[in-house]
Amino acid sequence: MRVNVLDFGAVGDGAALNTEAFAAAVDACAKAGGGFVSVPAGQFVTGTVELKSCVYLELLPGAELLGSMRIADYRGTQRGCAWLPAVVRGINTKLLSGEDEKAANPCKALVMAEDQHHVGIVGFGTLDGRRGVGYPQDEETGAPFLVVFSRCSDVTLENVTMKRPGSFTNYLLNCERVTIRG
Repeated sequence: MRVNVLDFGAVGDGAALNTEAFAAAVDACAKAGGGFVSVPAGQFVTGTVELKSCVYLELLPGAELLGSMRIADYRGTQRGCAWLPAVVRGINTKLLSGEDEKAANPCKALVMAEDQHHVGIVGFGTLDGRRGVGYPQDEETGAPFLVVFSRCSDVTLENVTMKRPGSFTNYLLNCERVTIRG
């Protein structure tokens, strides 16, 4: 199945916040058994897009997902981030090994999935974290990552351009069967 974010109220004008439209499109796609949430050409500003099992974000040519400039528009993972803020806490080795189920510092990201399977980002569009002047950052959790997948399986990242991340471009924590191409 393919659902188009425009059918859920998304506006690709580079200004309107589309987080709710993306969430509704992902939910509809997941309820229908999975498929692709298609993003047509345009500039779509959004906070966190959380993928569910069997749902792929498809960025069509000319589509740009632009990270919101407000840190409040981002959500984080339940398990937390082993790395942030590394200067204050150090690396959480229990999280990396899978011993620590929950950590206090969540990984905020533009696109995320946690405990899902058959998920990913495909297509020839762009994820742009817009790191630069005025970039959002939280004193406790740092700046948002572009992509975080935590304990997911059968993950695909294919042909998508990823640029200007706030932190890591891709953070794949305890994932299995990951394919990265193009």
